[in-house]
Amino acid sequence: MRFLRLLREHLRQALSWRLVVCGVGVTLVMTGAISGLIVDSSDPSVWYLLEKSILGSGAFSTAICILPALTYSVTLPMEWKASATPYWIVRTGISPYVISKMIVSAVAGLLTLVVGMLLFVGIFSIRYPIYISPSTNIAYDALLAEGKIAAGLAGYILNYSLSGALAAACGTFVATFIPDPFVAASSPLLVYFTLTRLTSGKNLPGILNPLFWMEGIVATSSAGQAILEKIIVIAILCTGMSLAAIWQMKRRVRNA
Repeated sequence: MRFLRLLREHLRQALSWRLVVCGVGVTLVMTGAISGLIVDSSDPSVWYLLEKSILGSGAFSTAICILPALTYSVTLPMEWKASATPYWIVRTGISPYVISKMIVSAVAGLLTLVVGMLLFVGIFSIRYPIYISPSTNIAYDALLAEGKIAAGLAGYILNYSLSGALAAACGTFVATFIPDPFVAASSPLLVYFTLTRLTSGKNLPGILNPLFWMEGIVATSSAGQAILEKIIVIAILCTGMSLAAIWQMKRRVRNA
């Protein structure tokens, strides 16, 4: 019960103006990425613009790493600097505190992308049709072609929102080592670019490839399989970071 109260309190903190602002930031980045296509495209559907805003610009890669972490990951180092962390730890213990922070960071990161992408879809659906014709061979495109518009959009948005969850969890994890809000916000981008550089040309399986973790979609005809594999990979990575974060926080408190 104590952990659930802690989780509820952290969720209350996360569902704030910062989440809305960062979500709008995602929408603005996506809109900027396709500004030229709005006029020149021969297929001006919302689906086409949504895909191009993600796959056709490096700006989304940056936004998907930084903005989800800004939503809530920065609170852990802020609390440490304000000497508020001992207050939480005395009440709940180190492990529950860290686990709650990791869970809520991931949820807030996921919601940041959900808000941003839904806002993008909502704005452009005022002027353009949701879907006209296939533009890729991904599983979610097939759902839209079958007339399952809501399911296709939901799967596609969830796929990239899970990437936001991973980025936010990464920010909180790194913050247990370097308790600085700037580091918490910027570290997911640095970690992502470093890992992609180190693994470039290694011909890794999709689930071991950092590009898949953040920007990829499982190459399968089944949308259910695609999203399930993404959920499993993100869950494993977040669990590993959570265990390491608990160890580091115990070490930091012991040496403080």
